[in-house]
Amino acid sequence: MKKFALFVSLVFSVMLLAQKTHQFKDHQFPARYVLKKSTDTVQSHIQNMGAFKLSTYSPATVIKKLYMIDDFGKKFNLKENDVAYIEFTDTEDLKHVFVAAPDHLDLGLVKSLHKGRMSYFIDYYFTNLYGNYSSTEYLVEDNKELIKSGLFNASGKKLKERFADYRDLLTLVDTMKTREDLVNILKLYDQK
Repeated sequence: MKKFALFVSLVFSVMLLAQKTHQFKDHQFPARYVLKKSTDTVQSHIQNMGAFKLSTYSPATVIKKLYMIDDFGKKFNLKENDVAYIEFTDTEDLKHVFVAAPDHLDLGLVKSLHKGRMSYFIDYYFTNLYGNYSSTEYLVEDNKELIKSGLFNASGKKLKERFADYRDLLTLVDTMKTREDLVNILKLYDQK
């Protein structure tokens, strides 16, 4: 009887240790992603690459190489160009969604702010070897010239040319100050 009890306790302890999962740190955000060559959604964690405080989200997390961690703590890398879609939630419960850029732009992952008649997204990229990054904003409309960067400066002129037939949108372009303002203008443009 003692041998049986010892055997049962040994089996239970082995099972408990085998089921132990990795304890994630606060800078390892829960993530879901889809690879371009697959339709399966994979759940994992992504390593935040913040320069000053790891627990604070940084766009550098999704530039070039994504550092992932599976449920058992095993680390692996994904190339930015192999990922079709990724979403993750940071420590402040903000959801970040990145999608593959249109193929003809050859950009990798971009943050989509609006998808409609004219799509609006941001591409983040490293500017030097030290990990500093910058971004470029794009407005893409089928069969039209791409509007790139400086949306609130010189590119605003191109946006006004695009909206020349819509007086109400032109006045809104003159008063826009934030990305949200531009998204609202694009939603109105979708309805035209």
